Amino acid sequence: MLSEESSILLEIQELQRKGLWSKSNVANKRFLEPPRIKSHWDFVLSEMMWYQEDMMKEQKAKILNAKRISQKIQHQHYSSVSKENKKRKEDELQIRKIASKMSKMIQKEFWTKVSKIVEFKHQSKIQETIDKSLARKREHLVKHTENISKMLSKELEVKI
Repeated sequence: MLSEESSILLEIQELQRKGLWSKSNVANKRFLEPPRIKSHWDFVLSEMMWYQEDMMKEQKAKILNAKRISQKIQHQHYSSVSKENKKRKEDELQIRKIASKMSKMIQKEFWTKVSKIVEFKHQSKIQETIDKSLARKREHLVKHTENISKMLSKELEVKI
């Protein structure tokens, strides 16, 4: 045991001469294992690490692609909905224009004709009342004239 301790102490002294051993190095640094030859298991572990990194990158890429595709679908949907709304509004505007033209035509042509017909009926009623009153006056004049002529004829008969 003493021989082992002495050999360890000799190694420490040699490392101290080379500058590789000090109290601060021992406290702060971990000693590295000596390089060794890679075994099959080391290759398997490194392959597994590479595979994990590759899978993570692939997963991120798939998520980004899915996000882009969903955004494009959403944009397409909104644009198609907005196109439908725009078309509906244009159709509604076209219908309003046609309705406006029709109402103007109805206002100008139909109602002016109707107002002329109403005015003609009104004028004809007025003319009818005028004609009736003139007919009454005529009848009255005729009766009055007949009465006068009868009186004259009686007076002439009496004188003759």
